Amino acid sequence: MILCSGHVTPEEALATFTRAADMGIKRLVVTHPHADFVGANAQDMRALSALGAMNEMHYAFVTPVIDPPQTMAHIAGQIRAAGVENCFLATDGGQKVNPVPVDALRLFIHGLMEEGFTKDEIHHMTVEAPRTLLLN
Repeated sequence: MILCSGHVTPEEALATFTRAADMGIKRLVVTHPHADFVGANAQDMRALSALGAMNEMHYAFVTPVIDPPQTMAHIAGQIRAAGVENCFLATDGGQKVNPVPVDALRLFIHGLMEEGFTKDEIHHMTVEAPRTLLLN
């Protein structure tokens, strides 16, 4: 089982994940912490990661689906602040106005590389971190 935070506040996620960790639940995901309506800051993301949670960063937030859309630079800054080791990339795609998810992920990777992320960092966030969630 993977327990995801959904659209709760950082305080609610911290309480939920603290209890989950006490119960032995090890697969924890912070759902798009960079979303304004979630309101997590870097300290929140690091605190949740300290409980074993991974921060799920989404491409859809740089598209018109979000009003106003975030910039790739903003999401890159959030990843850097939370720590690459504590994040994985996803699309949150599937909306008619957005590219299909495989293309969205490619665009996300390209955009983050333009923001200075290395191939090793991208590999961690697209392969290693998801593998850890699925196999641990």
